[in-house]
Amino acid sequence: MTWYLQQQTGRRFDDVAVLNEGQSVVVGRSTEADVTCPRDTAMSSRHLRVMIQDGTCQINDLNSANGSFINEEKIDTGQLNPGDQLRCGQTHFQLESTEGTPASPIAATENPASTSATTAAPVATVTAVAVATAELPEELQKSDGFVAKTATAIVEEFELSPLIETAPDKGETPEQFATRLLQADDPSPVLKFLAAALPKRLGVWWAVQCVQRDETLTDGPDGELLKLVTEWVLHPDDRMRRAAFEQAQELGMQSAACWCAVSAFWATGSMAPLGQPEVPAGTEMAGRAISGATQLASIVDPPQAPARCQEFAQLALQMATGEHSWTTTV
Repeated sequence: MTWYLQQQTGRRFDDVAVLNEGQSVVVGRSTEADVTCPRDTAMSSRHLRVMIQDGTCQINDLNSANGSFINEEKIDTGQLNPGDQLRCGQTHFQLESTEGTPASPIAATENPASTSATTAAPVATVTAVAVATAELPEELQKSDGFVAKTATAIVEEFELSPLIETAPDKGETPEQFATRLLQADDPSPVLKFLAAALPKRLGVWWAVQCVQRDETLTDGPDGELLKLVTEWVLHPDDRMRRAAFEQAQELGMQSAACWCAVSAFWATGSMAPLGQPEVPAGTEMAGRAISGATQLASIVDPPQAPARCQEFAQLALQMATGEHSWTTTV
């Protein structure tokens, strides 16, 4: 039997972690927790531990500031059964198993404070356990290569001609064209080309790696945001990309880290709020955000910008050959 920890999102409970026999999962506000709710200010950094032991789900409060509750009864240790409500801070969870009924809409509490906390709380980040997700779009499954065989096809599909003065030669591969762009006096257009040329998920990962190469771009909230985007790369999930995008909005959409989050948000799914008709991003939008992130990272030290463009482009080409992707470096 497989057990799932589910978090309340609006009026639904959605899977956030798979629980295996003998494996413990820590829930907390810290990004070091296995299931992370960083914006639930009533939750402790390491709030509680969930563990499947001898076929039952055991809950242990980790000396949290505000306590843990099963069906609104405060507990230090307790057993969570399917259908029980688990609350830590202002976030609600429940347990589901493969032998139970599928998750379905539930009647959310009428307590206004609880309802607003539930809808405002971010989606949990899962690091040590697998995330139950729907089958990924084909492009998000690609961990190497380019989106087309020729540079001309990429330039035309993503309408890059106004952004890149140099035109690809007939039959020129993306790698050959990128190498030629690097030989120009201004190598920065290569970042615009590669941002569109890489498969979207790989492009987001490339942007994160470029930004992380300068410590000044990873201080404080930007560093935490990059962790969220990295989690999305490792475990693509709609709730994760929305949480990262919301955090980028709170930071004012000014930094390279913010544009990494935007690129993940535009890479797949809908741009509309949850529950609204789907509004997919244009096919070029993720690449434009990836380009923005890498461009900002390249000019953090203007005299070094050409060298950084060279470094970033070489990294992208290594990713395209499979030498450096999330599957080989994490």
